Order: sequence, then structure tokens, then C-alpha cells
Amino acid sequence: MRIKNFTLMLMAVLFSAVGFAQKSFSVQKDIAFNRQTKVQTKWVKQNKIGSAFAVNAKGTSSQSASTGRANARAKAAEVVTPPASGDVEYYTLTATASYGQTQNESVTRQIKIVWDADDEDVVYIQGLSYYMPNSFVMGMFNKTGDQVIFSAGQYMGNPGVDLYFGGYGDGTALTDVVADFDEKESSFTFSDAILDNGDPSKIGFYAYMQNVTIVPLDGEPEIPVEIPSDLEYEKYAFTAYDYFDEVDVSGNVNIGIYGEEVYIQGMSNDYPEAWIKGTFENDSTVVFRSGQLLSTEESLYFVAINDNFDVVDQYTLIYDAKTGVFEEGPEAPIINSYKDKIDRSVWQFCYGYEFLPIADGAAVPGVSAISSMNYKVTATMSSSLHLPK
Repeated sequence: MRIKNFTLMLMAVLFSAVGFAQKSFSVQKDIAFNRQTKVQTKWVKQNKIGSAFAVNAKGTSSQSASTGRANARAKAAEVVTPPASGDVEYYTLTATASYGQTQNESVTRQIKIVWDADDEDVVYIQGLSYYMPNSFVMGMFNKTGDQVIFSAGQYMGNPGVDLYFGGYGDGTALTDVVADFDEKESSFTFSDAILDNGDPSKIGFYAYMQNVTIVPLDGEPEIPVEIPSDLEYEKYAFTAYDYFDEVDVSGNVNIGIYGEEVYIQGMSNDYPEAWIKGTFENDSTVVFRSGQLLSTEESLYFVAINDNFDVVDQYTLIYDAKTGVFEEGPEAPIINSYKDKIDRSVWQFCYGYEFLPIADGAAVPGVSAISSMNYKVTATMSSSLHLPK
């Protein structure tokens, strides 16, 4: 197998090393690289950060006759949205991903597949983008029903640059992607490399996935924390330190104690309605399991890390029963797209939390007021991706 090199120039976001009294977190090279290669759509749309990429993709959606249904194609710059009337099922996607200087990283995702209720030949599959794991692409079954054809050029979103779906093919142009469908197993197998491409027709990619297989989910799908119907909670004020902005931040959350359980709402700035659940380990220590799902819309997780930036099993709060104050233990929380690793999309990283009860605070959901991200592009770096030709 002959390997073809494809080099991308990426903008590296460099942070100066910092140390804080509360914890010994300092900026590491891999964290800086992670931030510059995947920034989040919400922040970009809100103009809170600049693009981390050196190139902005331009162009119109490529048109191919392979599906025979041009009128049903996704248009450029319009994210594919499954119909609300579709039948939703949960699947597991496995693949290997390559991006920047990383090659063949194992990927496992819980994804949704939406079957079109009005057209049995149409299916919508989530997760076929490395950088936009919550995006959907639309596919159409062939006449024999054993293959699904996904047209190239479908728009997947903008995590700092417009990204388009497509296959690598022979490397000369973005191609439609064909998946073999096993009706008995209800599984999909992809033989081509699937690109996160910067153009709807010309090849110029930021990441790709290979060996993609999609099978029905084994067991029940993950869901966000659900609170007891009779939970009573109070409004708390929090203070913390924003790792990226290097500023103190503050806001409000809701905290409810339910027997040996502790529930906190508002730890995610993007999804303040989400709850996390902890358990009293003893009278003064509350532990929260790392990897709690916050949103199925974005597949976001509450993840605990230590000061070496390793994902750990739990996040700890120290509780003072006399004052009602909760204070952060040795771990720090991040809001992340993966529950078991720090990937290229850390949505939020604040630490040194302290939660203080608000006297006579209204027991209604509050919105946290975490500072927006703000950083400068200071250097460039090149990285090579290798694809089989």
C-alpha cells in the first residue's frame, strides 16, 4: 500500500506556563495543541474566539448523480437536520482517527441513527465527523438495500473552519461515501476514509476516520442525570478560576442534598440546566463520578482530571455541614466531548471551585456566569496526515 502525504498548516495557540496557589495546573504542550486543533462551534458563533485554523474553506456543494436524488441533498453551509418525525435508534460507532500529529487513535462513540418515517430509503447518521461528532449526514439506500450512499459535500458545521463530509477515494477529489449495510445485523461498514474536509469538492482535510463500523448499541443508551421529583435545592454562589482566560469567575448554581446524594445544576456554561450527581463518602466528602453525561444534543460530559491532566475516576468536594460550604478537593472538572480522555474539544475548564449558600435564595434553576474564552494566535505549525492511496 502506497502512502500519500498531505500537509496542513495549522495555527498553534500557545499559552504561557502559569501556576496557581490553589492547584499546580500548568499549561502543557499537548493541551495547547488540543485547543488549537478543535475549538467549539458555540464559541465561534458567539464570536468569543477567533478561528484556530489558518485556512477558511470556500466553495459550493459538489453535485454528483450517484444517488439520483439531487433535490434531497444537503446544501453547503446548511447543517443536516433529521426530520422530527423520524425513528431514532442508538448505535455504537468504532473507528480509528488521524489528525494533526496523531495517527490511528481509537474512537468509540454512542451515536444516533434516524430513519426517515416518510421515505424508507433515507437514513441520517450521526458521528461521521471527528471534529463535529454530533453532526448528521444523510444517506440513501441503493435499489437492492445492501448499501447506503452518502453524498460528498454535506456541511457538518464550523469548529473554527467550515467542515464538509466526504470520502478520500483516489485522492483527486472529494467522493461520495458508500457503506455496506447488513440488514440482519442492522450494521454499517465503511471501507473508504471519511474526511473532515475544508472544501465541499476539493480535498483539503483536517482529520479523517478509517475502519468505521456502526452496530446497534448493546444495552440502554446513556442519558443525563435525572433528579428525584421531590428534590429540594437551593441557590449557591460559586467562585473559581478560568484556566484559559486566567481570570477569576463567579456565578450561581443550584445544589440539592437528597439523603446521601448531592445534585448540582449549572456546572456547564453551555448547558446550565444539566445536573451532576454525587454521593457522600463520609460526613464531609462528596464524590462525583467522572464521565457523567450532560447533554445528548452535544454529547458533553462532566470529566474529572488531576494536575497532570490525566482523567480520573471522580471529582471531590469537601463539605462543611456548619456553614453549608462546598470546596473543591484535589481534582478539577472539565466539560469535554469524551468521558474517558481529554480530546481536542475541552469546552470549559475552571477549577478551584467554592460553593457558598445564598441566604433566602430562590430555589429556581440559575445560569452560571463563567467568563468567555479569549486567547491569541501567536505562531504557526505544520503537521502531516497520511492516507492510503
